[in-house]
Amino acid sequence: NLLAHTMYLAMNDEIGWAAYSAFNSSSLSKNSWEILAANDLSPWWDDVNTKDKKESRTEIVARAAEKTIASLKKTSGPSMADWQWGKIHLLKHKHPLGAVDLLDKFFSVGPFNAPGGSEVVNNLHFTMDTTGVFMVDGGPALRKVTDFSDVENGISVSPTGQSGNVMSLHYRD
Repeated sequence: NLLAHTMYLAMNDEIGWAAYSAFNSSSLSKNSWEILAANDLSPWWDDVNTKDKKESRTEIVARAAEKTIASLKKTSGPSMADWQWGKIHLLKHKHPLGAVDLLDKFFSVGPFNAPGGSEVVNNLHFTMDTTGVFMVDGGPALRKVTDFSDVENGISVSPTGQSGNVMSLHYRD
């Protein structure tokens, strides 16, 4: 959340929403934020909308922190003890017919609180944005555990359950 707000505040004013969205949805964002954060003299830190002032990295990060706190209070409540990643990182298994609002609740499954993230074993990718909710938009299609001393005794699971038939009692497993 803090990183999303920081990147947005640093870059959107220079390049606009369309270009920022394209940048943010590519690997460029993920691969460049450390370089930006390390450079206090980067021209990206200046908010071009304030003509009489040149902002610093510290000011932009402070603004981002304020926005992050407001966002977390909105999504997770006023108590910091309730601010948990799983509450704002959500997984929804979207069915193609779920694109029709009336059919979405019947065919799609979720949303569920989701642990994990882009850099961990439970690799559930999300777009880093400033909405305060990070919907999973990619992840493993299958999970499998193999016991190499007894390869016939492996376990596998599809994240969307075993059925695939919306009329099955196990559709939402």
